[in-house]
Amino acid sequence: MSNVFETAGRVILFGLRAAIDSCRPPLEGAQIVRQLAEVGSKSLTLVIASVIASGFALGAVMALHTRSTLVTFGATAVIPTVQALAFILEIGPLVTGLLVAARVGSGIGAVLANMRATEQIDGIESLSIDSFKFLVVPRIVACTLALSILTLFMDFSGLLGGLFSEYATSRLSPQLYFFRAFSAFDWSNFWSPTFKTCVFGFTRCFVV
Repeated sequence: MSNVFETAGRVILFGLRAAIDSCRPPLEGAQIVRQLAEVGSKSLTLVIASVIASGFALGAVMALHTRSTLVTFGATAVIPTVQALAFILEIGPLVTGLLVAARVGSGIGAVLANMRATEQIDGIESLSIDSFKFLVVPRIVACTLALSILTLFMDFSGLLGGLFSEYATSRLSPQLYFFRAFSAFDWSNFWSPTFKTCVFGFTRCFVV
């Protein structure tokens, strides 16, 4: 049990240090942009491919299962709304976080471990450079920003899967589907999933 609390304490201190250092100058803008390219654009192909394979399938299957339940109550008109709420609020951030963790988390661990083994980190510290702020903080900031953007692809793909399922079963037009999907949304509904994806992105680096 003591090991559990010790590990939890180290993770919390790590997160607090990362949060403080991300606001402390210098901001290492060049490193953040470089890591955004690594986390974002280089992960985009994997995420889109995974989204097409999983997000589209999840959306189609979810719409079919939802229809089988709601048709009993004559509430098939709310299927697009349920689909949008489920993906934007819960499924999109969660599945994207898992996909990015597999791609980015393992890559970050491998790169930093290789730099430690080849004494590159020791060389950086010998130049009086804070290796944590120079190497770790930009990766955490990049994950926090990129995951929010990548989640949009998952949400959109899930809605397309639902549209495909609805069009195949009821010939619902795309215009009416998307109108119903976003009819129950306002801007306040987007704060919670956005904050959730930022938390997932923030924790993605230091749980590896």
